[in-house]
Amino acid sequence: MKRINENIKSILALIIVVMSYAYFFGVTFFGLEEQSQILMAIVGTLGFITGYYFASSHSSAKKDETIANMTTKDTLPPEDDDIGGGGIKNPKP
Repeated sequence: MKRINENIKSILALIIVVMSYAYFFGVTFFGLEEQSQILMAIVGTLGFITGYYFASSHSSAKKDETIANMTTKDTLPPEDDDIGGGGIKNPKP
């Protein structure tokens, strides 16, 4: 049950995609009546799924990488730093 809960989004997306292709296959090859509202709902849902997996997941991975990089770097500036590269030194407090 834990495995299903972890992968429920992927499972639902797969079911929707398979059912969408089944509808398109039925309309194309078996002469089912094409209904514009169902077609618009399918295209919108497929667009949502594609956007989620290719945009959100990619952005989330980049965010996680940025956070990991920020936590491993030394975030405190050096005490005697050259400000702006013009030979001006950052005074020590």
